[in-house]
Amino acid sequence: MRNAVLVFVKLPVAGEVKTRLQPELSPALAAKLYRVMVDDVFTALERPGRWDLFAFFSPPGQELSFREWLPSSVILVPQSGTDLGERLADAFEWSHAQGHSRTIIVGTDMPTLGSDVLSDAFEALERNEVVLGPSTDGGYYLVGLKEPRSEFFEDVGWSTAEVLEQTIARVDEAGARYHLLPEKTDIDTWQDALIVLEEIVSEDPDGSAGLAPGTRSLLSALVEGALGENS
Repeated sequence: MRNAVLVFVKLPVAGEVKTRLQPELSPALAAKLYRVMVDDVFTALERPGRWDLFAFFSPPGQELSFREWLPSSVILVPQSGTDLGERLADAFEWSHAQGHSRTIIVGTDMPTLGSDVLSDAFEALERNEVVLGPSTDGGYYLVGLKEPRSEFFEDVGWSTAEVLEQTIARVDEAGARYHLLPEKTDIDTWQDALIVLEEIVSEDPDGSAGLAPGTRSLLSALVEGALGENS
């Protein structure tokens, strides 16, 4: 049985990523935070032998930039589709065609996402067709399927507070069984970032566990005012 983890990732271009962190952060600092979040996610999820790890990147024509940035062990695949629903459906189709029996897709807005959460998600897929990781903003930080089901991602109001609710409604309409993981906070706004920093410090007080070290370091510096506007 082959498992796959697909991480949706963008280039950390100022003004094009984490724009909801403004005005608290400049476009340059928001992009820098996004970059360290991505680094933390891939470091936490690199588990050779447990699952195949892929970076589904956007924009599609920038493979060299991603190859220079991301770990060499990560396989690069360009995203396809006109909206998030199509991109998710296409990614699941691609993974299934590669022979993966269970596929999980995550984003990069949760730097504290660890391999333990992925293990729980794959275990849940042994008894369910769908697994979802709810986020506090009404969306989800993780979605996993045994096989492609494009209807789960149709007519969903992406980037709204109804994403999880509407996706579950599509799953229910199809008569499929689903499992919900514990709710977690994505970093979309500065308030989210402060909540996540508090969680990191609470779970890993002295940093010895290595929980999201890049995110922790940068957010701590920002809170302490140790970085300039364009650092």
